[in-house]
Amino acid sequence: MASEKDTLRTYAATGARSYDEIAWSAAPISKLVAASSDGVQAIRHLGSTTKAPLQTRSRGSHRPDSLLLARRSCGVFEARAGGAFQSSTLALDLCCYLPHGVDADLEFPSLSQSLILHFPPGFLARHFDPSNRASLDPALGFRNAGLATVMEMIEQELVSPGFGHDLYLEGLYRYVAPTLARTSLHANRVTPDRLHISPFRLNRVLDYIEAHLADKISIKDLADVAGMSMFHFSRVFKKTVNQSPYQYVRSRRLLRAQTLMESERHSLIDISLSCGFANQAHFTSAFVRETGMPPGRFRRTLLPLV
Repeated sequence: MASEKDTLRTYAATGARSYDEIAWSAAPISKLVAASSDGVQAIRHLGSTTKAPLQTRSRGSHRPDSLLLARRSCGVFEARAGGAFQSSTLALDLCCYLPHGVDADLEFPSLSQSLILHFPPGFLARHFDPSNRASLDPALGFRNAGLATVMEMIEQELVSPGFGHDLYLEGLYRYVAPTLARTSLHANRVTPDRLHISPFRLNRVLDYIEAHLADKISIKDLADVAGMSMFHFSRVFKKTVNQSPYQYVRSRRLLRAQTLMESERHSLIDISLSCGFANQAHFTSAFVRETGMPPGRFRRTLLPLV
């Protein structure tokens, strides 16, 4: 492990400020893969310029909530954070969680590769069910296949957003938060079978979705419209509509895009924006995933030949 006598003066230059403030014993090979408007960042660590084990030191006051996922098995991973120390075999899918405010010293082989997700301080905590009363503490060197899969799904969605990217990502974040919880108090919970949403409130939610397809839509927005807790709304919505909020919004955005393409009056960039995409490239990628063809070709199948 790195000791206080070590001098770590090498830094990355990915453009992700929080990551670039981490001190290294040798230059890392890293890149910022994607970032969201919420401040979530996906970074890939691809190795190092040295053959010696890498040491890093990060100050909790400068670092956001950090979640690391090993993508290569090699050697030993050592971590010290929050008064805890752990030494683990660096196996594929080994995870490490370092919350904001906790100083951390890590050591791992130079050949190691990892996916790192950075979340703004308090971001994950907001995705807890308040009845869970769980806390997020450092978690050093643990394996969780479900969490590993979800981390890669988050990265993929940040890189190439789909039609329901906002709700889809929110659902993934809500999986990450309780998975990382080290303590959980079992409180009485209301089950979905005992919850109900009236037709009037449901219609208000559906009308809200139609009016905001061009905007970012969150579970909290929809739950507020329904007058329900956000942690119960998703289950009740799916029970009533037979689709999750994410699936429903995705289908409505796709239908809007297909409908607007029936006319030449709307450019593809305008259609992209009206379906909640920041740019045409993300829209095109999502449209191909949903329909199997790019929007331009789809439009030509709809418009009469001149």
